[in-house]
Amino acid sequence: MKNIHGLATTLRKLFRAHRWAEHKMASEPETGPSTVRNAGLMAAGAAAGIGAMIAASTPLQNSLKGGSGFLARMATHPAGPFYIHFWAPNFKWALSINNLMDYDRPTDKISLSMTSALTLTGLIFMRWSFVITPVNYSLFAVNCALSTSSGYLLARKVKADYFEAA
Repeated sequence: MKNIHGLATTLRKLFRAHRWAEHKMASEPETGPSTVRNAGLMAAGAAAGIGAMIAASTPLQNSLKGGSGFLARMATHPAGPFYIHFWAPNFKWALSINNLMDYDRPTDKISLSMTSALTLTGLIFMRWSFVITPVNYSLFAVNCALSTSSGYLLARKVKADYFEAA
């Protein structure tokens, strides 16, 4: 059942991309074709890069396992770079970096629901990082940064909307 759901989700996303491309070509006749072509090339490049990483991961991991030292320990660790437990938290840093870039954003442009959700997500997954096996310290660090940075924006928004509004 999971595979059918995953396939259906992928097909919906492809259909949305197709509709976006048709809309872009119709609404912007001069720049639309080049925008769609560039998006297609970027998607193909990303797919090729991901495929190359998947194809090279097993031989690379096997070559690193044979050694002794930091790289060998990291390659064989259950939360190392050859497992999802490593990559998911590292991609989540983009949210924290974005929050830091919005440090001086006007409070009327800060979304109360989004910053609340990000703050709560960070707090929940900070706890979760110590409950799961293996304990994932990078998951803790990224969620600490996420809850702190989005919590700051949330505090600014609440202060501006509810305490300074007269």
